[in-house]
Amino acid sequence: GVAKVWARWEQTGGTHTMGASYNMTSMVDGGAAGYSDLTFATDFSSGEYSITGSAEAASIFTMESGSAVAGTLTIRFMNVDGVYNDATHASVAIFGDQ
Repeated sequence: GVAKVWARWEQTGGTHTMGASYNMTSMVDGGAAGYSDLTFATDFSSGEYSITGSAEAASIFTMESGSAVAGTLTIRFMNVDGVYNDATHASVAIFGDQ
């Protein structure tokens, strides 16, 4: 398989700047430090898909519990102390059935 959705962006001071993406309709600030709300152009068949991500600036990628549905996902980044923080050069790739 190949990634059905992927994106690279920056979270800085409550704004999101998309660098490049595939099959992503929008990515917006999730309302608090470290949060991003993703909307896919083509929905998955369900919320059962695989997500991988990374970020620079000493951040750890996580998925917001229970947020994976067919057409959207909320992800977050935190530092090693468990404090949510905006990430520089965040990336995500998502695999699954569409």
